Amino acid sequence: MKWRPSLLLTFWWTLLGAAAVWMRLRSTGILESGDGIQHYQIARYSWQHPELFLHSWGKPLFTLLSSPFAQLGLWGMTLFNALCLMATAWAADGILKRAGQAARWLYAPILLLVPVYGTMVLAGMTEVLFGLLTILVIRALFEERYVLAMVLLSFTPFARPEYIGFAPFVLVWVVAKRQWRTLPWSITGHFIHAVAATMLMGDPLLALHNGTYGGAATIYGRGPLFHFADHLPEIFGMPLLLAGIPALFAGAWLWWEKAEDRSTLRLLLVIGLLPGLAIAFIHSFLWWKGLKGSLGLLRVLATTAPLLVLCVVWPIVRTLSLPRVWWTERFVFTMGSAPSSCMQHGKRSWSHSRYRWCRTIMKSSCSAWVWR
Repeated sequence: MKWRPSLLLTFWWTLLGAAAVWMRLRSTGILESGDGIQHYQIARYSWQHPELFLHSWGKPLFTLLSSPFAQLGLWGMTLFNALCLMATAWAADGILKRAGQAARWLYAPILLLVPVYGTMVLAGMTEVLFGLLTILVIRALFEERYVLAMVLLSFTPFARPEYIGFAPFVLVWVVAKRQWRTLPWSITGHFIHAVAATMLMGDPLLALHNGTYGGAATIYGRGPLFHFADHLPEIFGMPLLLAGIPALFAGAWLWWEKAEDRSTLRLLLVIGLLPGLAIAFIHSFLWWKGLKGSLGLLRVLATTAPLLVLCVVWPIVRTLSLPRVWWTERFVFTMGSAPSSCMQHGKRSWSHSRYRWCRTIMKSSCSAWVWR
């Protein structure tokens, strides 16, 4: 049997998902003994009590999709999230193909090793499903499948409340692309929920009448505005945070030098990085003001991990995957011509000659290195 890259990647993702399940089975502890148990119980007994499928705190979409796995026991929730991890890697792979093979192989393990995200996979929490939805939406936009993107977006409110920081950017993107006719599809999830609520509870507006998050500052208290910012190393890990610095430079470099990459970079910025920052800001503000039942939980930023890892991996690997001669020439040109821009006309011509000389030397040396 001839192994194709797609088959090997699928095996790689399956191996990572299996490792997460194996770790959960070997553990005798419970990562989330509060909310984790509550989500598990809602999903486990939703078949006996169908009204639990519409429980707003339990997140209807998460309850519906995880309920078959909950019948296996608490470890079944980890199995469900492991499958979500694999699906997230598959969805991101459609965007990462252009960046290079390394990006396709690195995305899933880097994501799983993000402290807050990997913990949520093992704990069987809702953040992982929301992260999957965000990557599916950005993949649909990348492929210009706007109806699909709107349908997927319509289900995000029933997965996590962080949709409030994600959906506006997607809608602005679709409007900017003049895809007006696809906007009505953004209420698909609400329509299906209204039909189910009418059948089970007799209230088509249950999503509005059964709000979960209210002011609870007297119970949970409040905290500093920069609570989440102070804990970024604990949330995302220092390796990912440090990699974000060269990712910004790589993205700017690609924007300047590779016009064909600008559409992807723009998508990653508007639908990836900015929503991640918006979600972090919203949670910081809510915890600061003690609004919407905010408890200042660090795990809520796991919802942004798939987007942020995509925004870090894509530009770095894309830059490094370019031919050596290409980026070496650009580097020599930048170093040689930047200072000359401030010189007189005569000195500029000398710098140009120097650039051509350096280009010839570097092309010859790099070619010799490649064929050595």
